[in-house]
Amino acid sequence: MSDVGFYVDTLGKTKPVTFDGVAPPVDSQLVIGTEYSERTNKKEWLVSGDVIKPFLDQIQSRNYKITTLATSLTWIATPVLDNYGQIVGVGMTKIDYKNTVNSEDNAYNFY
Repeated sequence: MSDVGFYVDTLGKTKPVTFDGVAPPVDSQLVIGTEYSERTNKKEWLVSGDVIKPFLDQIQSRNYKITTLATSLTWIATPVLDNYGQIVGVGMTKIDYKNTVNSEDNAYNFY
């Protein structure tokens, strides 16, 4: 089977699709949405609890190789691990818009 991506709506509006019969290991991505950023001005926040639990339950009971990524160019998604190396959440960090353009470009002045 090819790679599998699990989209996580950070407001908790989506539920994972089940993949019964998939033979692990499967390379997979937790694709973390940035919906929560619409409700806060924080530059860092944690995706955890009931929002991410259904996805982790689907993935961690099997031998998936997990990576995380954000759906926005201006956010970084970093897995948060417990003492056993299991993902318990995903830390989201805002990237300054000025890091996306060259400081000599005119667009730099508008950020």
